[in-house]
Amino acid sequence: MKDEGGDLAPIINLKQALRSTEKESWIDVIQTEAAAHTKNKTWTLVPRPPNSNIVGCKWLFTKKCDAHGTRLVALGFSQIPGIDYHETFSPTLRIISHRLLLAISTYLNLEVHHVDIETTFLHGDLEETIYMEQPKMMENDKYPDYVCKLHKPLYGLKQSPRQWYAKLHKFLLNANFTRLYSEPNLYVRNTKSEFIIYG
Repeated sequence: MKDEGGDLAPIINLKQALRSTEKESWIDVIQTEAAAHTKNKTWTLVPRPPNSNIVGCKWLFTKKCDAHGTRLVALGFSQIPGIDYHETFSPTLRIISHRLLLAISTYLNLEVHHVDIETTFLHGDLEETIYMEQPKMMENDKYPDYVCKLHKPLYGLKQSPRQWYAKLHKFLLNANFTRLYSEPNLYVRNTKSEFIIYG
């Protein structure tokens, strides 16, 4: 399927991905994503609890520069406030702070490193009990009626950014960083041998 610019049109669902000429590539990235969930122990299968909200999920497909990517996304719109989530606020670095950080780094001749953490939210921890339907292509044949009891915050859940921030905040404080009062997403560690700003 081509769009007006001649590039491949985005694949929006699993059915289209499995019907495309690049089916094998999509299956490979799904298996890679599934392996990440297994490694991180994102959920355990449990009998479907009565009178509980069961969150749905779907595969989200992306293609950039001939590279395929997919992500399992929880359908957060089906979460119930006060049951499936409470607080959702998570601070983000202001653009002016980001620019100032780069300016300070240039002035002090500091090294700048960009870190891209794969499956970022899977490093957080859930506080609420959330059940999710088994993802397509990851269903357990032995327990088809079971649901996933989540242990890690998936993309799409209302509280996922907050839970990731809480985990990162705790890690940085344990590593002797100090969070700036005026910018809660900037952390500084200053010793005799090093000066590090994380943001």
